[in-house]
Amino acid sequence: MSTSTISFQPRQTLPVKGEDFTMTCIYSPPTYDRTVHWTHGGSQVAYESCTSASSCTSEIPNLTKYKLRGDGRSTSLTIINLTTGDNGRYTCNVIYLDGQRSANDILEVLNPVSPSRVVMTDTQSGWQYLDNTSISVTAGEPFGITCEASRARPPVVLQWVTPKGVSAVHHDQSDVIHYGSYISWRTLIITASRNDHGQILNCITSHPELQKNIRRSVSLNVHVLPASVLLFPTGA
Repeated sequence: MSTSTISFQPRQTLPVKGEDFTMTCIYSPPTYDRTVHWTHGGSQVAYESCTSASSCTSEIPNLTKYKLRGDGRSTSLTIINLTTGDNGRYTCNVIYLDGQRSANDILEVLNPVSPSRVVMTDTQSGWQYLDNTSISVTAGEPFGITCEASRARPPVVLQWVTPKGVSAVHHDQSDVIHYGSYISWRTLIITASRNDHGQILNCITSHPELQKNIRRSVSLNVHVLPASVLLFPTGA
């Protein structure tokens, strides 16, 4: 038992009011024969007892508030629809056959915040584009443009809208925690043709705290390289 450890997994998301939030407790060495107690401020909110991977019993007094998941390596408590009443100390207590280990974490629910800015950048150079500006691209060559929103809680939802016929690859959105809020970005790779000159690309940002979505747009200025070069004599 002296080599057994238990700890909370580093947070992957922020606890934002009105959102669901999951706390994960990791224990080592792995074991299926265990009993886990989750408490909030000293009061038990969830309980699980297992003797094997397929033989577990659990008890959650308030099923509308909590969800419990566990396996041989970890146990997770999901708090549904966070409120300030969920603030406080959470304890994960794992009981083995030969002893027990506990870990604690302090939860502070954060208020939602709308994004402070939304910008579009060139992935090749990092150049930022103003709204309703024109970007120069070369026909037939891939070009990447990223839409980024910062300082939001929870993360924004970013969506690229491209005209029909424009060849585009939509990358998945990425979100990272930065000083108590999120930076989110989504990249679009386009391969323009000569017929796409003047077409408009739109990035739409939505968030629960926004009264209306934020739209950022750029138009395509397509450069077309010559198809061939001909040399010929001039004069008499």
